[in-house]
Amino acid sequence: MAYGWKVKQYFRNRIPSDNSLVTFSSVADAQSKINLTSAHTSTNGSPTTTYALADSDQTLVVTYEFSSLDNQTTWYNAMSGTNWYSATEGSIEYFKVEWLNHNGDVGATTNL
Repeated sequence: MAYGWKVKQYFRNRIPSDNSLVTFSSVADAQSKINLTSAHTSTNGSPTTTYALADSDQTLVVTYEFSSLDNQTTWYNAMSGTNWYSATEGSIEYFKVEWLNHNGDVGATTNL
């Protein structure tokens, strides 16, 4: 069942020596290099989490789905101010958040 409460977060990995973006070979490669903490899926709100690559495989998009607005709010409050990742190489950029409305359209975007 698809839920009506979704949040998408966007991460990329930049190489400090030349400021270029890493191109990931797979979702698993991106997950390994960005090294998202388990906190983003183990907090209150119990989101269903999916991962995908975007932007010519240079962005890891993490989508969180919630069974209720209360669960989404609980998750958001618990995650505010926490560290999302621990890079295994390069410099991680957490650069955008999209809040999707019930029909799947982006209702709000925050560029970080």
